[in-house]
Amino acid sequence: MQTVLEAIRKETEAMKSTEVLTYLLELKLVKNNATLGIAAVQKHEQLLKERYKKYLSPAPRLMQLLEALEEASHAVERARPVAGGNREMASAVFADREVLMTQLMSFGKTGLVPQRDVDAIVAGRGSIDAAEDVLEFARLIERYEAAKAKVITPAAELEAMVARAEAYLAVARPADFHGPANEALEAAIDTQCRVWTLVVRQHEALWKLGAEIYGKDVDAHVLPLGSRVMSRKKKSPDAAPGPVS
Repeated sequence: MQTVLEAIRKETEAMKSTEVLTYLLELKLVKNNATLGIAAVQKHEQLLKERYKKYLSPAPRLMQLLEALEEASHAVERARPVAGGNREMASAVFADREVLMTQLMSFGKTGLVPQRDVDAIVAGRGSIDAAEDVLEFARLIERYEAAKAKVITPAAELEAMVARAEAYLAVARPADFHGPANEALEAAIDTQCRVWTLVVRQHEALWKLGAEIYGKDVDAHVLPLGSRVMSRKKKSPDAAPGPVS
């Protein structure tokens, strides 16, 4: 039986490399935010159908792509080489990197750190790269006080992340990270990023409908996929779509 990922394989492979977005978020977070956004738009689908004679909900396609992203993410985890067989240690380091890289990318976008530094760090893929990226993040924020002030990870937790990264590097064997296994990982990550790019595009379609419904408050209802802010519960009824311009 064909999987969802296989069903969109041609679409992902046809994508130009310059279009592909880097995926650094947590799957659970992405799915939760997408689900909340879908629910917020679906409340007003009848009005949207009245506005657009050929209205097509972006929700089914978005849910399909999220399923493909989950499949691609599992493939990445299976392909990750683990130094010395210590999978638990490597998984912890990857999780730490994910949290810190999300913050680092926001620092680059807001000019708190040079974008070239951000690009150099987020380019890493393997588990040794992940550990080194955690250490580089800690070094980088020491050089840029404005960024250090914006770090949301508590100092004690960051110290623990650094300790885990150093412990992992102490037992990692670089020789294990060359050859076919690493090539398989690169291919799996590339596929994951391509699926993520499709997810982002489809979510943008959902967001545009949400903007028609909620106006400037759209992000409180159709949350950005990487948002860690709880959606506000409004006491008043949700706004209905405004008039067609």
